[in-house]
Amino acid sequence: MARALDIDPLQIRMQNVIREGDMLANHHPQDRMGAKEVLGAVADHTAWNDPLPRAEPGLIRGRGMSLGSWTGGNGPAGAVVYLEEEGLFRFVIGTVDLTGSYTALAQIAAEALGVSVDKIIMTKASPDQAPYAPMTAGSQTIYAMGAAVLEAACDIRARLLGHVARDFEVREAALDLDNDGVYLVSQQDKRHSLAALYNLGTGWNAEYGPVVGVGSAAKRQRAPGFAACVAEVSIEPRTGKITLTRLTMFQDVGKAVNPLLVEGQMQGAAAQSAAIALWEALVFDSAGQVLNRSLLDYRMPTAVDMRAIETVIVEAHGRDGPFGAKLVGEPPMTVPVAAVANAVADAIDGRVFDLPITPERVWQSLR
Repeated sequence: MARALDIDPLQIRMQNVIREGDMLANHHPQDRMGAKEVLGAVADHTAWNDPLPRAEPGLIRGRGMSLGSWTGGNGPAGAVVYLEEEGLFRFVIGTVDLTGSYTALAQIAAEALGVSVDKIIMTKASPDQAPYAPMTAGSQTIYAMGAAVLEAACDIRARLLGHVARDFEVREAALDLDNDGVYLVSQQDKRHSLAALYNLGTGWNAEYGPVVGVGSAAKRQRAPGFAACVAEVSIEPRTGKITLTRLTMFQDVGKAVNPLLVEGQMQGAAAQSAAIALWEALVFDSAGQVLNRSLLDYRMPTAVDMRAIETVIVEAHGRDGPFGAKLVGEPPMTVPVAAVANAVADAIDGRVFDLPITPERVWQSLR
């Protein structure tokens, strides 16, 4: 449409992008999301607004972009935390540590408590011992379990402040908590260490019992995760061979709890999606039998095929996730395949409609 109307492909998306409050197919209004912010980040980036590099002799180049989203998971989740003798906070949860999710969950807990991350221990318990947990899968763990961990951290913090407030005969608002314990803000040397608070809850002269916090997050509105991709390709018209020369991912993650882990998720998903666009294919015979006998016959990209994937993190805070965080893992899967296809179409002035976009299909389209 952009080509037919002589409109920039980014501009036509900006004019028609979905916005908060727009009615969805299920007759529910679109929740808070960052599609417009993602497109704005694309518009400001050299991947889109710099002139396309000149092609080497005998080659043609193209650039394409795409915008897409994924709804992600929103399962209910529970978490339990208790204060240990050494002044550490142990969280017991039922999700598995995938791609560093325990690090991000520990960061959420530490931020809520007001302590450093090394004070947090994340423990995986079996399903018959842990509180209820959602499936550990893409785009759900931090959004769902993170909310339960946040609530548990806030609960145990409130309990600790409450115990000290009664002991010091002050209001809870007059107290704060750090690595060394709970202290009076106006007189910071007046405090109870975390180890002392543990003993006051469990020792022979226990005043209030073991300090335990509980977090329970209900199933909430799905957080719409929007991502965009800009791809550049170089094509050899004589053979149809395609080289992916640049791939840049943009994503609204709400709040990047751990930016390094977010980058890794974006890059991994982008690599998978680009592989779907250019290489990966199951081949069937007329009887429906798979002809790919092994992974040796299933083309997967290597480091030679994939360029370094650039990432741009956009933070348009969500409504329900911990500190505004949204899903991360799956939205980047939706867009590179289309961006690569658009880049190929830009280069050859034609459209390949089948995946993967092989040299043979490009060669045929050119002719």
